[in-house]
Amino acid sequence: MRFLQNRHPAGDWICDQGVHSILAYSRARHALGELDNHIYQTIYALFLTLAAESPTPRLVVRFRCAPLEARRRLETRGRPHETTSLTVPFIEELDQAYTHILAKFPPAPAIEVIETTGVSKSAVVHRFLTLIDAHSTP
Repeated sequence: MRFLQNRHPAGDWICDQGVHSILAYSRARHALGELDNHIYQTIYALFLTLAAESPTPRLVVRFRCAPLEARRRLETRGRPHETTSLTVPFIEELDQAYTHILAKFPPAPAIEVIETTGVSKSAVVHRFLTLIDAHSTP
């Protein structure tokens, strides 16, 4: 679904969680021993195929916070499927997976990380809008 949702974006679209998110989640699950090598390799091969067919964004923004803060936010949100499956060890692995993936990202797009730990929502929104404005098309 992530691939299909982001397949043909217009120039001014904001696309949430593309195929790289699929890779990050599977990488984290694999690191925790929740996916065997064969399944992970299958997901990785699918990722490579989908990534080759995906448009290259002008800007990649990663919103990041400390794993314990992420868990606290999940608990506050109160979605049972998240509080069950998104444990602190998983969130830590996911954080590392996203860091690894961004380090290997193609050189074309600008990559920005917005640290949200201990930052107000309004400050995060301001930073995000500033980045979007800086990378918008004329």
